[in-house]
Amino acid sequence: MESNRFWRVDADYHTHTLYSHGKGTIDDNINAARDKGIKILGISDHGPGHKGFGIKRNDIFKMRQEVDMLNKAYKDIEVKLGLEANISMTDGSLDVDSEVVQSLDYLMAGYHFGTVDRPILTSAKIHFYNYLSEHSNSIERRVRLINTKAFIRAMEHYDLLAVTHPGAKGPLFMDEVIKAAIDSDVLLEINNKHGHLSTDEIILAGNMGANFIVGSDAHRPEDVGMVSSAIDRIEESGIEKERIYNMTYFGKEDL
Repeated sequence: MESNRFWRVDADYHTHTLYSHGKGTIDDNINAARDKGIKILGISDHGPGHKGFGIKRNDIFKMRQEVDMLNKAYKDIEVKLGLEANISMTDGSLDVDSEVVQSLDYLMAGYHFGTVDRPILTSAKIHFYNYLSEHSNSIERRVRLINTKAFIRAMEHYDLLAVTHPGAKGPLFMDEVIKAAIDSDVLLEINNKHGHLSTDEIILAGNMGANFIVGSDAHRPEDVGMVSSAIDRIEESGIEKERIYNMTYFGKEDL
């Protein structure tokens, strides 16, 4: 849409690489970001609990060394090492330990299918219920309570930059999640790929006083900084542009 021309992506904190199930290297993502004038690039591969998709724990420390080296090589962009940790729907814990957290520049967290939690049987049931929640009101109500409690506990117990695509993989009592994000000073992600936050959710969160971050959720280097769908929802919501943490708005009068 034409309105997208009036936004500048200053930072993209949600990008993936070959270390999880992205398609490019860290260096590939950096060069894509540089080509688009992005000044801060966050590498945030999936946490190790996401089986088949997540990063190997020991690779996080390898990435730390690689990011530090690349920051010395590139002077026109700042590269930060993050992680998109997985929220356990059983207790709100994340698939990270203190050693991993200390090696990161920032931590984000979201819910994904395929995360193996303990107790395993309970975890599998919750994933299954989330999958079925669109087809059963009784299951939807039950799993919405479980998901909401887990998100709130994660925000209360971890120092998070943001929760990623809240509501995309399972239903939430969004007003309760928004309140917890405000109380914990956690940003709510407007994810470019997944449709959440939706326009209505952005309006609700904005009216409650929340702040936001926009994420490309790029799994290919060419998608780094691509946030047109997210911008469309922001424009439709009419929220204050200053609430967006990592983007700058230029009105038509500035062109």
